[in-house]
Amino acid sequence: MPKVNLEEIDKLNAVIDIAVSPEDYESEMKKELKKLAASQNFKGFRKGKTPISFIKKIYGKGVLSEIVSKMFSEELDKIIRGDDDVKYIGSPLLTRGQPQLDFKPDSKETYSLKFELGKAPEFEVKGLDENKEFTHYKLKVDDKELDEEYQRILESWGKEEETDEPVEAGFIVSFDAKELDENGAAKEGGIESSFHLRLKDEISEEFIGAVSGKQKGDKFRFNIFNIYKDIKPEDVKRSLLKLSAEDIESREVGENFEFEIAEVKKLIPAEANQELFDKVFGEGEVSNEKDAKARIKESLQYRKLLEGNTLLFREMRDYLVDQNRADMPLPEEFLKRYVQEEKANEAERILAKFDDFLDDLRWDLIASKLFKQFEVEATPQDIRNATVAEISQYMGGYGDQAFLDSMVERMLQNQDHVRRTYERVMYDKLYGKLKELFKVVDKEAEEEELDEMYARAFKTEEPEIDEEEAREETADEESGPEEVTA
Repeated sequence: MPKVNLEEIDKLNAVIDIAVSPEDYESEMKKELKKLAASQNFKGFRKGKTPISFIKKIYGKGVLSEIVSKMFSEELDKIIRGDDDVKYIGSPLLTRGQPQLDFKPDSKETYSLKFELGKAPEFEVKGLDENKEFTHYKLKVDDKELDEEYQRILESWGKEEETDEPVEAGFIVSFDAKELDENGAAKEGGIESSFHLRLKDEISEEFIGAVSGKQKGDKFRFNIFNIYKDIKPEDVKRSLLKLSAEDIESREVGENFEFEIAEVKKLIPAEANQELFDKVFGEGEVSNEKDAKARIKESLQYRKLLEGNTLLFREMRDYLVDQNRADMPLPEEFLKRYVQEEKANEAERILAKFDDFLDDLRWDLIASKLFKQFEVEATPQDIRNATVAEISQYMGGYGDQAFLDSMVERMLQNQDHVRRTYERVMYDKLYGKLKELFKVVDKEAEEEELDEMYARAFKTEEPEIDEEEAREETADEESGPEEVTA
């Protein structure tokens, strides 16, 4: 067994000296060389009969290096994971000034390396005050928007009825359109197209005014590219004139068309009764207009739920870090060197916001304690459910169930996905516990105000240090430290 000496430099720094002697590696080396001798085929020797001395001469240095490096890594792992009361940060770093190891398979040498370790501080989480108040921002939905959405639901479950009434906003009108020449006559070889429009929302007020009051059979002229409030000419050619992709690019289309009203329909909204409420909201969930609008409000607020939750959780995180920062000194010089050597590609960015980097680590250490305190766990079913939700959201709630199931199974085979999802589930559950502990007050805010608060909290001038990345800085990950290449 390798000889290990752990020296505590101070409360935040340690040095570990590992010595691997011939007694530690010789038997393993012989075993590996025998395997190579049995599997390699060299000219002049029968397969499996190559002398060990010959194999050692060719492969000995590499085999010895691999065995000793593995032993260094295993001993480091034992130290890092061996004491539940001591938590290390980052990865072990070779102490400066050590000579490169020169592996000599024919000489029985002892190989030694020293590593620096950064230690997490000992602390108890402060600030878990049930009287501490936080604000949970939700999207403000005014009565007008609520009434419009309620009416839209009634209309979407309603029916269309043909009518002889004069056209007005909200009607559904079918048109036969003919392209005109510069003289106002039907253009020879011009485009003819039939389509229907709901005179609402995206339709321009100018067009609604032009058709309002008219009836089936009436004709009028209008610039076809001004029907919609905001749409590109190529989209008009595609949707209304039904041109091919080639014609959209190459064919010139005049602006003026003659429109004949072929059919007029009005939308009869569905009756607001229990049958409709059960269809829209689920059986027995809603029984009246007031409850229906309350559910609609929740649905409208959902589009900003992520921002509201993120602001709340960020405020909780920052509060707990502030409450505990004085009791959580970190091995800053060790961490700066760790960033420079182990994260060279990101070093400039991280070091420029080093205080944020340190606070990310502090939050990780705080969260680790809170996971235990609140008995937070993420089960395999939790990870599966989160994966299903993630893929369903990506697919927009649509898609074949068999395809969804196959995607879920494929994602669950990806260890990086499983690890990330596990961490996300753990933190989501932790924030849920904190919401229960603290006093959380809901407050409505306009969408623009919410966006501004979110932008201030998560400034985008420079890339944010990912909390998930910060969590990886601690040495209690499942994979353990990387194998040392001596």
